[in-house]
Amino acid sequence: MKTLPSLFILASVVSLTACISEEEKAQLEKAGVDINKLANQIIVTSPAADSEVRTAEVIVRADIPADVQAQSLALLIDGVEVGKDEDGAPWEISWPAYYWGDGNKHSLLLKTVTLDGVELRNQATAVSVSGAVAEYLSIIPTQGTLVYSSGAEVQLNLQPVAQAKQYEVSVNGQTIQVQDPIITLSELDVGSNAISYRAILDSPSAEVFAGPYSQTISIEVEKPVAPTGTKAVVEYTDTGYKATLSWNSIEEADEYQIRWLDATGFPSEFTTTDTEYVLEGLAPGSYKWSVRQKNTADHLSDYSDEQTANVGVFKTQLGGSGNDRASQIIASQAGGYLVRASTSSHEVTSTLQGIADDWIIRLNSQGSVTAQYIENKNGRDRYNNMFESSDGSVYLVGQDWDTQKALIMKLNSDLEPAWENEVLYRPEAVAERYDFTAVTEWNGKIYVSAVEWVRNGSSSWQDQAHLLELDPDTGSVDATVSLPQIPGIELERIETIIPQYNQLVLVGTAKSANSETREPSDYGAFVFRFDASLQLVSNWNNVGAYQHLNVGNAIKLTSGRIAIAGQGVWGNVAIASVNPNESGYRFYASDYSEDLFYNLTNLTQLKDGNLLGFFKKNGSGTLGNRLLLRILNDNLTPVATEYLDDLTGFMDSYGMVVNLDDSITLLYGQGQNGYNNYDVIVQRIAPIN
Repeated sequence: MKTLPSLFILASVVSLTACISEEEKAQLEKAGVDINKLANQIIVTSPAADSEVRTAEVIVRADIPADVQAQSLALLIDGVEVGKDEDGAPWEISWPAYYWGDGNKHSLLLKTVTLDGVELRNQATAVSVSGAVAEYLSIIPTQGTLVYSSGAEVQLNLQPVAQAKQYEVSVNGQTIQVQDPIITLSELDVGSNAISYRAILDSPSAEVFAGPYSQTISIEVEKPVAPTGTKAVVEYTDTGYKATLSWNSIEEADEYQIRWLDATGFPSEFTTTDTEYVLEGLAPGSYKWSVRQKNTADHLSDYSDEQTANVGVFKTQLGGSGNDRASQIIASQAGGYLVRASTSSHEVTSTLQGIADDWIIRLNSQGSVTAQYIENKNGRDRYNNMFESSDGSVYLVGQDWDTQKALIMKLNSDLEPAWENEVLYRPEAVAERYDFTAVTEWNGKIYVSAVEWVRNGSSSWQDQAHLLELDPDTGSVDATVSLPQIPGIELERIETIIPQYNQLVLVGTAKSANSETREPSDYGAFVFRFDASLQLVSNWNNVGAYQHLNVGNAIKLTSGRIAIAGQGVWGNVAIASVNPNESGYRFYASDYSEDLFYNLTNLTQLKDGNLLGFFKKNGSGTLGNRLLLRILNDNLTPVATEYLDDLTGFMDSYGMVVNLDDSITLLYGQGQNGYNNYDVIVQRIAPIN
C-alpha cells in the first residue's frame, strides 16, 4: 500500500482528449492505440461500486493492466484529489472517507499517467459513506469521572483524525476551533454539558470538508458549595437597629450575594466580597435572609438555608408539662425584662414543693433567659408584685398563705436571694390576714402597700389599705404612712405606687363608707398624690359612678395624667384618665358585647402619647379566645385595634412593655392542653399602626 500525500490537489474532471494535444492524439491513433479502451481497463477493485463505506479510512485498490505502462495513479472524490500512488503495483491509495460521511453517494475517479505522459481516466464509480464513520471519533476524559466541581478545569483527549487541519468542538451548541486534540475546558455551565467534536480536512482549497460530529458525551458540573449562615447579630443604635449577617469563607468564592426579605416578604439583594454584611437603620420586625456564592467561573451556588433575623422582635416560650402562669413584666434597668410567674412543672424545677412555686425570670433584649429564681415553698405562689431598684436589686412582695403574714423579699441583680422578711403588722384579733400588694423605691426608701382582710361570718374580704415605709437593706418596717380620711369613702386596696420626682402617687380600689351590702355601685377607683413630705396634695375617686368594680394597674402619662385600668361593673374593660390636679377625668368602657377582659398590667403608653391596652377577647368558633391591642388617643377614643391573629385559642393576656423603638413586648399565656396547662410566652413584636 502506498502512502498518502500530505496535501491534496484540486483538479477538474477533464476528458482524455483534453489532456493531450491533437498532434499526440493523432500519433496514438496512427500507432493503433485505443485510448478509450486503455482507460476502461483501469478499474476500482475496492470498494465495490455502489457499496456503503462505514470506516473512517478506506484503502482504495485499483487494477491497471501492464500494457497501460502506468507511472502514477491519483484518486479523485467528487473531483477532489485525495491521494496518489507513484510506487507502482499493487495500486493502493488511502482515502480519509470520514470527511465525506454524510450518507450520500460520492464519485470515485482514478487518474492514471502513463510513461509517455498520457493521462487516462477511468469510468467513475460511486459509493456512499455512512455517518457511522463518526464512531471512529471518541472523547476520553483524563480523569476517571465525568463529574467535576464548579470552576475546575476539564481536560479531554479527542481521538485524532488523519489529515485534520483542526477540530471543531461543540459545547452546549456553541463551537470552538482547536488544533491540538488535547483540549482544556474551564468555563462549563453548572449542570449537564453536552460535548462533541468533528475534524476539518487539511485542504488548501477554499472548500471546507468537515466530517460528522462524534457521539455526544455529558459532563456534569456540580454547583459551588453554598455558604453556611450564622445567627444574625442585632444591635440597637440611635438610627435604628443594625443587623450583622455573617457566613463561612469559601476559598473559590469571588463574591457573595445576600437575599433579604422584609416582614412583608419584599426582597432585596446585596453583594459583597467579605464574609459579613451590615444592614443599618432597620425597623423592628422579623426578617428572612440567605446567602450564596459566585465563584471565579461566574457560577452561582444554591442559597444557604434561610434564616430568620429577629430585629427587635423575638418569641420565648417558657414552661413545662405543668401549669405555668405569669402575672407581671417590667423593663429592666440593665436592659431586657423581668418576669414574675409561677410554675407547676417539674421540668422547670425538680424540687417543686407546692401547688405552684414562684418563678422570677430575667431575659435580655433578645429574649434569652440570663437568670432565674425559683422559690420552692409549700402551698401556692406567694408574690403579688415586683419592683427593680436603681442598683438592679429586685423586691418581691406578697403573703404567705400558711402563716398569713405579709412578705417582702430582696434578690440581687443575678436573682440570688439577699434576704426575706415576714411582717406581721396588724392587731391579731382584728385581721385574719395581711398582704403586701405593691412596692416601689422613692427617696432612698422602699414603700409597700398592704391590705388588711376581715371576716364577717363565713365571708372574708379586703377591708383596709395601708402604706408602709421599709428599710431597703433589711425589709424591716421603719414607719407607717398615715393615709388621709376622705369623707364618704374607704381605701380598700392600693394596687399601684407610682414614684415621681417630687410626688408619690397611690392608685387603687375604694368603696363607699356608708354601704354594708358591698354592691358594685359601692366601688370605684381612687388616686392620691403626696408631696415629698408625704402630705396629701390632691385626691380623686369615682366611687358610686358605677364605672370601676376594681382596679388593675395604673400608669403615669407624659401629660401628667394617671391612666387607670380596671373591670367595669358589667365585666367589661374600664379605663379612666385622671387630670394631674384630679380636677376631672375622662373615661372609656369597652362595648359590653365585645366581651374584653382586662388584666392587672395591661396598660402602657406609646411614644406618640397614645394609650395602648392589651386585652383578651372571648372567642367563638374555631378561633377561640383572641388577644388584641387597642390604641386610644388622649381623649380615650379608640383609634386602632390590632388583632394578634396568630394568638388564638386558649390564651391569656398578662402584661406588656413598650420599648424605646415603640416595639411591644407582650407577656401572655398559651394553653398546651386546654385550660389546664399553660406556658409562659414573652414575645416582642414590631410597632403597630
